Amino acid sequence: MALSLPALAALEVAGVKFEDKLKVGAGDTVINGAGVRGVLFIKAYAMALYLPQKAAAATEAISMKGPKRVRIVLLRDTSGETFADALPSGIRKNHSEQEVAP
Repeated sequence: MALSLPALAALEVAGVKFEDKLKVGAGDTVINGAGVRGVLFIKAYAMALYLPQKAAAATEAISMKGPKRVRIVLLRDTSGETFADALPSGIRKNHSEQEVAP
């Protein structure tokens, strides 16, 4: 008799369970890290980065070949439009102009 066990989450951030592995297209990815973004003590979203293999530095993750996925889970009732408008602003607040230049 075979038992089906639920997949174990590698990380739990702000009540969101992120699996340790995800399939992206035909490729496999592993969780590289996760965190939560908040504004004035209000948790806005939890996010996890999945790569073909673990990376120690951002430059390594960006240049890595293969499938990649960012999983974002909203933690409050927010429209997609509001989130899409706020995301670039949050990125600019945490990076230099050179880092966000096209």
